[in-house]
Amino acid sequence: MQAFPSKSKGDANNARAHASNVAKEQSFWERLEAAFGPAGKNWSQAELSRKSGVRESTLTHWKKGDSGPSAAELANVSKALGVSMDILWGLGEPPPARLDTGRLSKPEHDLVVLYRSNERFRRIVNNIIAELNLSAEEP
Repeated sequence: MQAFPSKSKGDANNARAHASNVAKEQSFWERLEAAFGPAGKNWSQAELSRKSGVRESTLTHWKKGDSGPSAAELANVSKALGVSMDILWGLGEPPPARLDTGRLSKPEHDLVVLYRSNERFRRIVNNIIAELNLSAEEP
């Protein structure tokens, strides 16, 4: 008897196809804006440019859909935002909605930051929530 069922190549291909479909629903710019705009870091385009080292004119080309980021530009923007490249590229979960962290204690704030910035931690927390059948409404 096997303790954990093995995942077939079909499962992996189905997951990639789903991620690809999700990515097609939003443009690269929409995912990027969700990370740096009012729902994310609440940065201006100029601030994103300054913090990532990507020229503002390049960001404008991305916004218009004239071009997309190079691997280096994607890495710089991802690092500046603290968001994985997979999320920006549309292969992972979108960034969570912005939470007013001003009312949180230091440990609560640290957990939120860790949850948002670490894909592995997010999966673990989500699995715990699912396993315990918890919801946000419960104390």
